[in-house]
Amino acid sequence: MFHLSAMIAWHDAGWNGKCCQKPEENVYCESFDYIVKRKWRYLNGELNELPCSYEKNIFGFSPAGHFQSTAFGGWEFDKQEIENFIFPWLNSGNSLIFLFCRENPLSEDRIICGCIKPSEIITGWKNSERKISEWKKEFQPKIECDIQEENVVFLLPYQEIIESIEQIENIPEECIFSVLSRHKSIFKGMLSLIKVEEAISLLYQALDVLEHIKNYVNSLDAFNPNKFGRKISIDTYIKRTQEELNRLASHKSKYPGMGALLWHLNASECFKKYYEAVFENKEEAVVERIKARLSQGIVDEEIEVDEEIIANFNSLPKTLVLEYLLYYNLDGKQFKEVLKQFRSDEITYNPYLIFEEFRPPYKEDHRKIRPACQPISFELIDKGEKNRCKDKFDFLSPQRIRAMLIAGLKMAFEEDGHTALPENSLFNEYLDKINLSLEPALRCTPQEILNTIRNHRDFIEQKIEVEEEDEQCFYALKEVRNWEREIEKSICDRLNVKFKTNVSIEELKRNLRTPQRPISEQEYEKAIHDQAKAVKTVLENGLCIITGTAGSGKTTIIKEIIRHFENILVVAPTGKAAMRLREKTHFPAETIHRFLVRNNGWDFKYNELRPSPEKREFDLVIIDEASMVDVRLMWAFLESIKTNHLVLVGDRNQLPPVEGGRPFYDIVEYLEKRHPENLVSLKTILRTSSKEILSLAEFFLKGKPLKEGFIEFEGDGWKEKLKAKIKKLGGIEEILKDNLQLLTPYRLKGTINAWTINACIREKIHGQSARSRKFLDNDKVIQVVNDWKRELYPQDKGQGVFNGMMGIFERESESRKVNLYFPEGASFYPDLNQLEHAFCITVHKAQGSEWKKTIVVIPSGSQKLLTKQLLYTAVTRAEDKVILMVEKALTKKWETMKLNPEVRYTRLLKTPCLKNIIKEEQSFSGGKTMMTWKEINEETKRCQALSSHEEVIDCLLQLLKRTEKENGKEDGWVAFSLGQEYEKAEELESALEYYQKAEKLFPLPEFKQKAREAKKRVERKIEERKEQKKNSGEVSVPNYEHILKCNAKDTLIIVCCTREKVWDYDPTAPDFVPAKYAYKGEKFIRFLKWAEDNKIEKKGFYWLILSGKYGFVEPWHPISRYDVNLNDPEKAYHPISDDTLKNQVKQKRYWRKDANNVSEIKLSDFRNIICINCSKTYLKKIEMSFPEARRIHTVEF
Repeated sequence: MFHLSAMIAWHDAGWNGKCCQKPEENVYCESFDYIVKRKWRYLNGELNELPCSYEKNIFGFSPAGHFQSTAFGGWEFDKQEIENFIFPWLNSGNSLIFLFCRENPLSEDRIICGCIKPSEIITGWKNSERKISEWKKEFQPKIECDIQEENVVFLLPYQEIIESIEQIENIPEECIFSVLSRHKSIFKGMLSLIKVEEAISLLYQALDVLEHIKNYVNSLDAFNPNKFGRKISIDTYIKRTQEELNRLASHKSKYPGMGALLWHLNASECFKKYYEAVFENKEEAVVERIKARLSQGIVDEEIEVDEEIIANFNSLPKTLVLEYLLYYNLDGKQFKEVLKQFRSDEITYNPYLIFEEFRPPYKEDHRKIRPACQPISFELIDKGEKNRCKDKFDFLSPQRIRAMLIAGLKMAFEEDGHTALPENSLFNEYLDKINLSLEPALRCTPQEILNTIRNHRDFIEQKIEVEEEDEQCFYALKEVRNWEREIEKSICDRLNVKFKTNVSIEELKRNLRTPQRPISEQEYEKAIHDQAKAVKTVLENGLCIITGTAGSGKTTIIKEIIRHFENILVVAPTGKAAMRLREKTHFPAETIHRFLVRNNGWDFKYNELRPSPEKREFDLVIIDEASMVDVRLMWAFLESIKTNHLVLVGDRNQLPPVEGGRPFYDIVEYLEKRHPENLVSLKTILRTSSKEILSLAEFFLKGKPLKEGFIEFEGDGWKEKLKAKIKKLGGIEEILKDNLQLLTPYRLKGTINAWTINACIREKIHGQSARSRKFLDNDKVIQVVNDWKRELYPQDKGQGVFNGMMGIFERESESRKVNLYFPEGASFYPDLNQLEHAFCITVHKAQGSEWKKTIVVIPSGSQKLLTKQLLYTAVTRAEDKVILMVEKALTKKWETMKLNPEVRYTRLLKTPCLKNIIKEEQSFSGGKTMMTWKEINEETKRCQALSSHEEVIDCLLQLLKRTEKENGKEDGWVAFSLGQEYEKAEELESALEYYQKAEKLFPLPEFKQKAREAKKRVERKIEERKEQKKNSGEVSVPNYEHILKCNAKDTLIIVCCTREKVWDYDPTAPDFVPAKYAYKGEKFIRFLKWAEDNKIEKKGFYWLILSGKYGFVEPWHPISRYDVNLNDPEKAYHPISDDTLKNQVKQKRYWRKDANNVSEIKLSDFRNIICINCSKTYLKKIEMSFPEARRIHTVEF
């Protein structure tokens, strides 16, 4: 069963069936083409019906509300898919519709407004008159429904709250149901599909928001729940939301992925039979019949599939499809991509890889690059695993905990730009949000998560880096941390690169001096000296960082640097910054994005940045406005170039990048402490106007708001004051020439924001027709999406239109185009959904750009957003003149208000070290002094890293004695580790002894329980072994003396793996087990007993295991569960390749200890190969891998 999200336009009276209270002030609904074209004609009396008639009466219960929506936005479903595989799953009386607003006054992002469960959903098709594409002319899917009061699951009373308070901005954030980053893909376009797992997650979040709203409105004396006739009842909504949660959580669909399989096979008739069975509670029987028909060819007249469908099914990997994907609620497109991207053995080992590594592909459609399917969420796979494993589901398994950590770290990176997180922030903020969206029984406490991390550190750290700095633990996604490490390597490699130059400081000063000297001679000489020093630093070093505020001469320095080199690349993160560089240096500069696209540094299939396949070589590379470059862009760029001299130029005090990380700030901070010779800080301001602007900005850097030097406004008075200031600075023409720019903190939030200011300016330009169309001639616009394949005209201007590029909108008969400011003379034909008005833009959008004049409007509601960096960035965007307009309500608070710096956690150029997962005060043993937990943990790891079992045991025994001597008692964790080692070696009596000891020593109940579980597991194994001996006696193994007579130095014994493995007999076995104890085939066990009885290793024999997945592995090498054999077909199961086996033989090396020396040997050195229990296939693989062997013979045990 599918649920839906549906986008609605903001309505200030709560969609109560009436016109907005103040339609002229509601600019948020005008982002919709179908509204903006007709709204003002209706208000002028030219039309009888509101353009938002589909949506305005959703909650007008007199007698009923009505809702209608069209078009599945963002996801490319064709008509057949919608008709056969989507519409049937929209079930009247069962499917939920979550209503959300894109543009709204409460948040900068999408917010959820309510949830309905219609008694009847009508699906169909609407012919579209729009001639944008043949696709849209042909059909448009449509849904509509009537809404009674009882159909409302919950309704968030945003409008009623707004009416009862003075300022919209005063609404607490926890009372606003914002769409989280991980859910943005299901709130896309007019309609999007929502799976039951995602619906459950949203309902849990709704409960939390409703509880906060309940507490908040109880404190509001003026709150009127019937203000708009919607009969708001928070208690009723909480009750209904909980009822829906219970209903969805108890949904007993055993095979939710069957629909996706049939969708993938295009078996529409069979699909109908399946979904009818689901609603009639006959799912399991019908699924078995479908599986029998598809896999065994059993004739069943009611299961309609043709031979082509059966053939397509038989080409699929059966293990992956039938044992895993049938349990995950995927759609057909996701199902198809999972089959492309994953192998059966990967998912068998860790099903959560589908969430961790799935990459939604993109495709080009009508000059647009669209995602071809939705991402796959953690909740979807988690619910599928609960469904698949039933009572055996382990909610603290390392696979699940790692996936949960990855979900939290992705959220932190995408929403707040953190490349790493301290432990407290990760657990108490981001993982709390994930826990909130899960069933209570599946939520994990921080301590439970820490315990799992500690016990499975190697597995967790395959995807997550754990580091410690100043006794604080940081977690980071390994991929993101690797980007930082590549940047670190690029920076550090250049620090030691030095060059000799004959150019003197005096010569550079002469080149830099200009006739105009707007400051005192003494200040000017100091400034010129600093600039010359900066140029000389560049000439003498492989790396130079230049930082300084606006007007400090950074661009002048770049111009002088360029004079000394050939083969130069100059880039900037934005088109505006590149244009300014080009104007002032007269050197061709381009954006980083354009450079990467031009050099194949973009993966169009997945719409992702990547380094160029071949590095471009330059003598000099300069990155201007480097403070705007995020960590991924910096990584991709630095990995795409090879240069003798790298120069980063920027202002460290500006806002961090919009995307994740802050590499420029981190590099500057590192160089200040370690390599000040590579860092130049410009502190003298050369422009008089810039000096005045900087003095204004310094107030904010020090966290002290101004007491004077700004213009106050109150209420709607801002409009007239703003128009007057624009006129004073040259009028609208200066804005259109891009000499004057308006800035404000918020894009949408509050009553004064970029949208409302743009509406005010457009009304000034266009009069009454200003809002009759979304874009009119002479509108200043900004591109807000990277569109890599959109053509520029003339064609010599290149390809690609990027986020932040600005220009003037122009209509050409039936088409529209944008004439860009940069590249100069370039234009393009836009996608209107990727444009916004740009008379006023946010401070974040203005980063990297400068204008001659700016007006910064700061409303009182922006207090939460005000940081040192934001205000500093805002006022330093002007070269000559800045006007600061501040709402009066804010100026009253400024004297007591603190302007805190913006916090962003990163690990770039920090000293990494391993983290002891459990803090010292939570020591397992409770030891008081001497050996700390950190020391014990490190020593335990050192012991476990030793090569042989005997060495590990000896080392741990000595450590246990040491803890008793130094701490007064033995350490519980060391005892537990000894139990684990003995258990791995099947020395069960010894394992039991140390697990019992650990249980007594552990001070914490949860660890005592862990020891008890291990003890019970070993006791069970001992009983099973006794029973086996009783029933069948000891396994007798011949001597095979001819093997022992071989020359041990020349002989390699290779034992072939078995299909039977330890996990088949013991589901509680560790995820990674030494190879010699992983295989449980009868012949393998016979060989193992013979090898132990005859002590072949002590006699100098080397032996390996030939595995279908790992190839040649040592007996003590840890392996995980897998199901692949060298006899399996290569295409279907992907066993290890012949080339890999050959390379292993050539490259694997060992150290042989003789009486007097230690020598190195390679596998290829062995000339006598003994193959134990090998089939013909395995024997051929060995013969192929050892072409120089003198003798290869087989022995059967």
